[in-house]
Amino acid sequence: MARAVTSLLYEQDLKRQLGLISSEVDAPVPASATDEARAAVRGRFSVLPLRDGLYLHMSDTVQVRDHVSSRILHEGLKLALVIDGQVDMTYGPHRFLLGPGWGAEQGPSAQAAAVNLRQSVLCVRRGRAGRKARAISLTLEPSWIGDASISGGDDWSTVRHFLETHLATCVWQPSGRICALAGQMLCTNVYDDPMQRLYLESRAIEIVSEAFQQIAGTGRAVAHEGMPVREQRRLLSIREWLDSGEADQLSVSEIARRFGMSASTLQRYFRQAYGQTVFEYLRRCRMARARKALENESVSVAQAATIAGYASPTNFATAMRRLYGLSPARMRSRV
Repeated sequence: MARAVTSLLYEQDLKRQLGLISSEVDAPVPASATDEARAAVRGRFSVLPLRDGLYLHMSDTVQVRDHVSSRILHEGLKLALVIDGQVDMTYGPHRFLLGPGWGAEQGPSAQAAAVNLRQSVLCVRRGRAGRKARAISLTLEPSWIGDASISGGDDWSTVRHFLETHLATCVWQPSGRICALAGQMLCTNVYDDPMQRLYLESRAIEIVSEAFQQIAGTGRAVAHEGMPVREQRRLLSIREWLDSGEADQLSVSEIARRFGMSASTLQRYFRQAYGQTVFEYLRRCRMARARKALENESVSVAQAATIAGYASPTNFATAMRRLYGLSPARMRSRV
């Protein structure tokens, strides 16, 4: 039966396991190191595919030596939950200190985080000798979220916006029940039994559910503060309309008039709810559609520039590299 890797874990052990959810791993070890020193961590570590597009990563380890490891993570929603110890990790520009083991001098820390990736990013984890971590992580690929057929209601609209935003983040203190479920999952050590897999999947879905509730609650907290309910609902309708592409050629004043608002009121509430202007949001929507056309429809760079609202393909290419880290030609070559 398949069991978690235990005792001393070497770089090749971690690379083999992490290869399920990432494409590159880099954790250098001095060539002259002893076997004990070459080990990265001691304990139990595993990455399991629970279902197509849903991966569970469990770690109950103690760091053997100081080291910094990095890997490239691909598109999907990443959930991390640390029930004991400390985890120091960075997704792109965002650094997280997760777990109850951080001292007050580090400032307030959380035990759970959600990070959404719309493209590949570098993930860096910093380890210190003697640091322990009892943690689980979930990777939800877009295919799994789509197959789950979750929809409906203002809460899901907020979650959907989160899932459409590259490097959207949410941190929170998990409920006692979720921490208990994570502890139960970490006690499981036989993985090729179908019943055990079902057991782990059921608990993973509960964790996903709480994460979505937290994401929706964070969105409501931002959008609702000092804003009439009528305006909250109207903003959701406006955002969905912007997503559709029907407003691509309109000014902010024209959009506001369509929904019975002044341009200044629309801009104020929109920035309060979504942290950006209407024009910035519309530009990102058009850029996302241009990227999709490049990757899935084999359009030319000039055609993609028109979709994104740029008269100059050169300016479009600059904006695309700034937003996604890839040129339009590179995106098109991946078709």
